[in-house]
Amino acid sequence: MLFFSNWSVVISTQFNVIGPFPIHAREQHILSPSFPLLDLTSPPDLTHTFPSSYADGGFVSWSSTNFSAETGDIKVSFPDVRWDNLRHTEGWAALQHHALLHGKITVSPPPASELQGLGEPRLSVKLSQGAYFAVLPRFGDGSGNMTIEGVAPKWYSGNIYAFPHALPRTVELPIPPSRDGPTEYELFIAGDYEIRLFGDSAVYESPFPIQSLNLNVTLEDPLSSTTNSSEPEFIVHEPEQDIICDFVAGHAFGDTIGVGLRSVVPGGGRWWTVSGVSGMNETQDSLAFSLPHPVRLIETQFQLVPITIQQTSAISEDTTEVNLELTLTRDDNSTESGADTQVISISIPIIHRPLWNETHAEAIKTSFLWMDAVPAAFLATPPVQSEEGVLPPLLGLHGAGVEIFDAPFWSDAVPRKERRWIVLPTGGTSWGLDWHGPSALQSLQAVDALARILTKQGSHAQMEENTPVILLGHSNGGQGAWWIAARNPDRVLAVAAAAGYIKSQSYIPWTMSRSQRYTDPALQAVLETSLTADNNELFLTNLVNKQVMGIHGGIDNNVPTWHSREYVSVIKTWDPETDIEMREVPGENHWFDTVIDNEVVQAFFDRAPSNISEPTREFTLTVSIPSESGSLHGWRVRRLSIPGRLGRIRVQSVEGVVKVKTTNIKVFSVHGDHLPEGLQGVEVDGSTLALLAFRGEVAFARGQDGNWMALDSLPPIPRSGRLQAILSSSGAPTRIVVPDTPTSHELSIAQRLAHDLYMYFGISPVNVVTSSELLQGEAAGPGNLIVVGSSERNEYATDLLGRGTTPLKVEESGLVLEGRKLSSDEGAIFLHPHPDDQASVALFILGSNEAGLERALRLFPIRTALPGPDFVVIGPEADELGAGGVRAAGVWGDEWSWNGAMSWVD
Repeated sequence: MLFFSNWSVVISTQFNVIGPFPIHAREQHILSPSFPLLDLTSPPDLTHTFPSSYADGGFVSWSSTNFSAETGDIKVSFPDVRWDNLRHTEGWAALQHHALLHGKITVSPPPASELQGLGEPRLSVKLSQGAYFAVLPRFGDGSGNMTIEGVAPKWYSGNIYAFPHALPRTVELPIPPSRDGPTEYELFIAGDYEIRLFGDSAVYESPFPIQSLNLNVTLEDPLSSTTNSSEPEFIVHEPEQDIICDFVAGHAFGDTIGVGLRSVVPGGGRWWTVSGVSGMNETQDSLAFSLPHPVRLIETQFQLVPITIQQTSAISEDTTEVNLELTLTRDDNSTESGADTQVISISIPIIHRPLWNETHAEAIKTSFLWMDAVPAAFLATPPVQSEEGVLPPLLGLHGAGVEIFDAPFWSDAVPRKERRWIVLPTGGTSWGLDWHGPSALQSLQAVDALARILTKQGSHAQMEENTPVILLGHSNGGQGAWWIAARNPDRVLAVAAAAGYIKSQSYIPWTMSRSQRYTDPALQAVLETSLTADNNELFLTNLVNKQVMGIHGGIDNNVPTWHSREYVSVIKTWDPETDIEMREVPGENHWFDTVIDNEVVQAFFDRAPSNISEPTREFTLTVSIPSESGSLHGWRVRRLSIPGRLGRIRVQSVEGVVKVKTTNIKVFSVHGDHLPEGLQGVEVDGSTLALLAFRGEVAFARGQDGNWMALDSLPPIPRSGRLQAILSSSGAPTRIVVPDTPTSHELSIAQRLAHDLYMYFGISPVNVVTSSELLQGEAAGPGNLIVVGSSERNEYATDLLGRGTTPLKVEESGLVLEGRKLSSDEGAIFLHPHPDDQASVALFILGSNEAGLERALRLFPIRTALPGPDFVVIGPEADELGAGGVRAAGVWGDEWSWNGAMSWVD
């Protein structure tokens, strides 16, 4: 439980608003969230106007909007703008805009008689569909000039996707509230209208777009005088975040439990590690539990604690919950005295389901460890019958915002199949990463997890791990089906994509981008290499020879129908004879009840092949980032000659000779089992390769003379390419590395990163460690690393960068990028090879001052379509100019070298 006092908080009923300003859908992450106000050290001048191309006359003035204390609603609109005129020429892009809201928060103390023993309250903030918010001292109160002194506002990302189960933000007040009377704070909110979030205003029958934000602020104030750390109330259970599988005929249909814990320790307090778990009561004889990884909680942090299940016998249906005891141990990094351990008792309700049969089956909630560390769940619908063996499963990807466990909408929409399992993953959250990166990994790992669970239980409906799938998706999931199929073609038998858009930039064009007015086109091209890997149309060569169906309602007002038509057109351009269908349903909108449940689509699934077929014609494999792409007919790109550019392998079989033409390929591999029978020779770019080399999977590298040679072993595939690589980890939880004595700002960055990774992607646990812990250990071990601070303060950063494995190094003069010294007003975010594990990667967020760190932090890839190649150096000009304030950016070369062709430095 939490200890609450009578501190009270009130939000002003009126907010001042300045806007609208044109932006593209992700630009609020690179501009200052307070744009157009660049100096927050004095009250805004409400008579001042700002230039904006959306307004008649070219300038916008301050307006106001109301905050409803009862509902928390804030509506932001600009009815005086002639939106219809703008959209006539610019379409949906003209509706997207940024606005800045300014209000007040007032915190009042209880009567003096109730103050004794009370600590300082913290804010608990829920901001739904707002991009960022910051809480600052009242103008003129005690903090000095923040920009001159380098003290920057802490910008917290809001729950922009309106996740229904998102945890509130715990916000430390910038200065302590008075105990003698009310204390006023400034509240700034970045409100950004995105079509994908709020929709087309014409659909909700408004002549102008309306931002619908919701704000809830409460106080959280555990008694700081309570120093007995054996009281478990300082670590609280968040039951709504728990993950547990269903039990089928008394057996756990999964191998993982996730327990949600949150630290509410008073500020500057204790760090705790979950060190043990045990079962209680009636499940002890049937179920055993263990911790696959240690999990640490620092102050205010939430963690989803993974617990593995081992079951020896069925449990009774009378058992309605799993009872656990978690032991927490106080870490050496704690700064307060108190007991060294505490024990928390947890009860998690369980759902029993009967064993399925031919006439009845329910979608079963199934759990597993995603990326070897993160508790995750999916739905699995059993086949009607499996006596003859099961066929490859159907993998169904939901649309944006669909919570698959809250309502049966999605599982009911996919009819049960005769001999196929239906696997419905979450992607991490209802939005995830648009089924890219970790969300794509989760979907395929869910299929493998189901295979392991069925084998473990001895089910008659078993399938093998790495079994190929039939992909299905709708809307965002339709786009995801195209994405996953084109990046993992040897894992996919057929694709049915409904209402899928091509890419974010085609869905809502970037026409009104602010950054493009100020950015060198060469720099813009380098930044957008991070988007290339998500441009689905570029990778459709990989789906030639696949069974493919595009599905779309003829009057779709969410994802325009032309997107599916264009998919078909591109694939037919590559091969007019390929098996692709376009099912356009006249008169139907974005969703309709029979979009999947109809004879045509179901027949498409029924005739899908059971195995990956060998090509009957020539084929082309297209790759952007090798670590994100699998093989096509056994051929795989392992390294590019110039990373950041597309690579292609064209394969053609002519009279027993396989002829290969490569573009921008440095290393590839091919599995001999996929080569045609009666093979007489293989020619690559005119070089003849020895047939003896083709036994199993063999890698070939281009030598300096241009000729290809076989390698003795398969070289690792680099994890570089774009910042987004940090989201996909393996082997152990991601760790955030802070200095040994982190400042409140450095610790805040770690807390915000951990919160965002869970809110946006469902990635937890994320452990915060100090630099000494890694430096004193024998090895960092597996799992991604995020290193925060400055090279001067974070000794681990100094050590790792001092090894000289990338062109970004620590020298006596400071941090240097290929001879260019980074200045004190810059922030940097960049990938770095992991020191020990080639399957993992490190990411640095560095800055010499707080403002630089904040700018670099906002470039962390919490959403798709953020400009983030391997390294970005950003200056204060970005607050106003967006990408025009980037001072260096690029993609690392092979072996993490300097890649001048795909880099830009001012």
